[in-house]
Amino acid sequence: MGVSAVLRHELRLLFFAPLTYLFQAAFLLALNAFIFLVANFYGSDEATLRLMLVFLPWVSLVLVPALSMAAWTDSHSSREIELLYSLPVSPTAVVLGKFLAGWLLLLLTLLMTLPFVFTLTYLGEPDKGVILVGYLAAALFLGASFAVTLFAGTFVREPVGAFVTGAGALFVLMLCGWDVFGRLVSDLLPQWAWESLVVYSPLKWSQVLGQGLIPAQALIYFLLTIGGSLLMAHWVMRERRHGGLKGLLRPDRIGAFAVVMLLWLFGIPLSERLPG
Repeated sequence: MGVSAVLRHELRLLFFAPLTYLFQAAFLLALNAFIFLVANFYGSDEATLRLMLVFLPWVSLVLVPALSMAAWTDSHSSREIELLYSLPVSPTAVVLGKFLAGWLLLLLTLLMTLPFVFTLTYLGEPDKGVILVGYLAAALFLGASFAVTLFAGTFVREPVGAFVTGAGALFVLMLCGWDVFGRLVSDLLPQWAWESLVVYSPLKWSQVLGQGLIPAQALIYFLLTIGGSLLMAHWVMRERRHGGLKGLLRPDRIGAFAVVMLLWLFGIPLSERLPG
């Protein structure tokens, strides 16, 4: 019993839950409201995915943590994690299965935005290559966001706590790439410091990909963010399976977390030297 079994189990739970369809409806309604009402798409005179990629992260800031908050629920009323770990399944399979199920749901929801592309095609002549790369940007952003919120939620047992920690972690990453926040801290941080922080934000790389460019650094960012988040989530859940989080304070566990964080912190800026 491995990843595929957990994936099928999680997909059944998601697609038989009425809240899943409420989540999808809220996601699509919020995104379309921002694009067509707040940004006045019809008055923008542009046939690109720019507006969708501008507002997608902020809609995701609320709705992606809402999707992931029940992943690790272990309250008195819901013993799903306890039941799942009583089966012959590894923590790695649990983490990967839950991530893939949630990401597939997010990708399915993203596909429901295709009518927006049809609107672009009707009103103008969008570059098909840029559109495809724009959807790649959205898919990777949603995957990274879901992985980060899954990891943040492993430290708490209640859904509300998981939502708050997930949204908080995602918000901090997004702040690093938000130009408005950059202007606010311009008097406090030197220019080089702010530019160093920007590369750690998914906003930065989704915007780069949204222009139709596929630099190696962007792909490495999303790979390291997703992989690192899932690896650390696996470590936390392994300790929870054995009775608590005190094991995370062991020197070897602290060292392992430090190695992953250093790889993320230094690997992303150093990847700029790669061609592409």
